[in-house]
Amino acid sequence: MPLEDILRKANTEQTYDTLLLLSHSRESECMLHRLSAGIVPVLQFNEDASYYLSGSFNSEMLAVVCISKNEKLNEELWSGLARNLHNMRRTRVVLILPEGGLKDPLQQIAKMSRRHKILRVVVLWQPAAGNETCTLQRLHPFPKEHFVQLPCIGSDPMFIKIDNYYGKSVYTMPDQIVSRSFVYKDPKTGKHLLSGYIAKLFLEFIRWHNLTLKWQSPDLLGKKIPLIALRNLTLNGILDMPISLSGFQLPSAIGVFSYPFEVSKWFVMVPCPREITTAGIYLMVASSGILVIVVGFYFIFSLLDTIFGCVLLHRRLDWSSLLFNERVISDIMGQSLLMRAHNHLSSRVANAQLFLLGLLVSTLFAAFLKTLLTKHPTEPAIENFQQLRDAPIHIYFDETERFYFDSFSGYRPVDQIRDRIEYLNSNLFYSMRSDLNQSNAFSISYSEWVIIAKRQQLFTRPAMCYTHELIFGHHLLMSIAMEANSIYEQNLNRLIHQVHSSGLTRFWRDQTVRDLVSVGLISLHEPNPIVAFHELKCESYDKSFVGFKECKLKVIGRGIVGLYLHAELFQLPVTNVTLNLSLWRKYNGYRPFLYNKTVDVCQFSAKRNPGPSFVKVFFDMLLENSNINHTCPYDHDIIVERMVFLDKYLKLMPLPAGEYKFQIKLAAYNDWKADVNAFILRTE
Repeated sequence: MPLEDILRKANTEQTYDTLLLLSHSRESECMLHRLSAGIVPVLQFNEDASYYLSGSFNSEMLAVVCISKNEKLNEELWSGLARNLHNMRRTRVVLILPEGGLKDPLQQIAKMSRRHKILRVVVLWQPAAGNETCTLQRLHPFPKEHFVQLPCIGSDPMFIKIDNYYGKSVYTMPDQIVSRSFVYKDPKTGKHLLSGYIAKLFLEFIRWHNLTLKWQSPDLLGKKIPLIALRNLTLNGILDMPISLSGFQLPSAIGVFSYPFEVSKWFVMVPCPREITTAGIYLMVASSGILVIVVGFYFIFSLLDTIFGCVLLHRRLDWSSLLFNERVISDIMGQSLLMRAHNHLSSRVANAQLFLLGLLVSTLFAAFLKTLLTKHPTEPAIENFQQLRDAPIHIYFDETERFYFDSFSGYRPVDQIRDRIEYLNSNLFYSMRSDLNQSNAFSISYSEWVIIAKRQQLFTRPAMCYTHELIFGHHLLMSIAMEANSIYEQNLNRLIHQVHSSGLTRFWRDQTVRDLVSVGLISLHEPNPIVAFHELKCESYDKSFVGFKECKLKVIGRGIVGLYLHAELFQLPVTNVTLNLSLWRKYNGYRPFLYNKTVDVCQFSAKRNPGPSFVKVFFDMLLENSNINHTCPYDHDIIVERMVFLDKYLKLMPLPAGEYKFQIKLAAYNDWKADVNAFILRTE
């Protein structure tokens, strides 16, 4: 019998463990009733059957379907086949096609195969009664559906592996996370290029399988897309797959996920301990504890000296010597003092003992100070969530992580900082984390941490660190989301296995770091501020128009000073604003230096991409730290918080070391209203 021969050949090519027989309940003319079941389990369904076989049968399956002569019945059969083989599109399908009754049956089969994404199909023409002739045709879905006739008996494979998609378009979008996948413009050619270790996996997949990359929304290139949004766009069928990772899930009715590409950890990276400055060492040495000890010794010695003078030398008791006794001060400091000869030896011994004790204390103190100055100690490290909660820093998480973080059940050590966590939108979060600002702590996965660790290898001292006690998510399975019944699932899983076994991921991460540096998206320079505010002055020329509710500098982190300003506007809305920005350098007084620009704020802020300039540097710095993130009019107070000068602001401002004054003069309606002077110190 031809069908039994076909099944034996299919089993020889690749062993199947389950046989699915599907025929319409209104059709009886099919050779399935003559089929010998053999030793494998057989599932016999009709068009109404609805079983999620992928959830119960993960073994290799072969489906045999009796095609009807009625087109409507065939549509019901195809729907039933697709429903029962949900997320099992790798299953091989043998279609038994009756002769006669259908107009252009192969074209209809190709159409249904494309619609339901069932691509591994062969067609066996059902011979007439008494005719044992075998006619077998194989579907080739790409580049355009066509059929190839095969010999029923022979060495030619009956089913082919779909490895070549012949230029088929795959629609996707990157998440624009600089370590995973990001699009940037080549400075030489102006073309959009793709990088990131997930992007390199995706590009390799496209190269191997002859696919064509298509951006679903070209206007969004370069903009961060939330991970949840990318995942939902994929599961809804808008994207074929994102160039991103999401938490692994089992296949379901809404989508499938690749094999885990990485098993990651989720933790909080914190500022590394920094060396205490020389000024800090002197403050530490002159701390309240040491002062208490010195003052305590002074009063004890003064009391003893006063009592000795009264008892041994028969001097009049003078209690004022307790408040100021120059002899005891010299004793404690270990300095020489005039020791008068007395008839009483005990007086001399007491004074000598005080002198020797003071000399010992002062020597130890000097040695301690010298040791600290020779090798500066570091600040205390943040090693656990308790210390992180008490540290004077901000703790930031990505807004898209809130869902996963809130899903944790039971008590975890990370709950100690839950009320201190601030959630930021993705664009701001990744921008701030890339700056490695040591006044903040950030959530991060291990795969992203590897990029930062490689970046810090060239630093004199790393800026950010983590310890095992700051890990709050272990063994996180990260995979690539795909729409349900994706035709790419099997090939992508095969590539992921090969990448893991070859160690390509580490190589791709190294390449990603080089790409990031070459296009200027990350810097290998020390991220710590090289310009520090040391004074701030605000003055209002028209108190009926503007007043300063706050104008101060504040320590916001370890050695980091931030600028805080709150200007109250009393005549709202303001529709005309002019700023004069000037830079002054100290040479026997402050003198103009390089920059003096006057700009119409309303016109400047209306430009989407103004060219690089001193004014743009100022506005970029201001927009990151203030509520002035829109065009005119301004109908609210102006608030600036935590403004810190960072190295990235000075790429277009070559400033030598020295003291500077940054002056901002504010005018409205062609009348000067206020003046802000920020005094800064730049060190090499």
